[in-house]
Amino acid sequence: MDEEKICQQFDQVVRQLRGQQRLAFNQFWQAFVDAHLADLMTKYDCTDVYELATHHPQVYREWIAQIKMALYRHGVDEQGWQHLSYDEAGNLHIQREQQTLMIPIEA
Repeated sequence: MDEEKICQQFDQVVRQLRGQQRLAFNQFWQAFVDAHLADLMTKYDCTDVYELATHHPQVYREWIAQIKMALYRHGVDEQGWQHLSYDEAGNLHIQREQQTLMIPIEA
């Protein structure tokens, strides 16, 4: 699957989450993006996300796509969405057959 298709699948999975599951994922997503965005803004000498997205739209889009692809490949997909959980700090946990993968909010 190519990048565009994976991102579309990821977005569809997130849209299909219901209630508390969707709220929890959206809280994780926002915190994760915010925590990692600072490095990207510093690299491109931007003061906020609007400036980054406006002056470097391709960089911003590619960065978001990379995050979506990584999460999709690690289990935020059509089969794995029901195995998502979050700890008190808001970190994402993806239960897999042999282990649980933890994706921390902070970089």
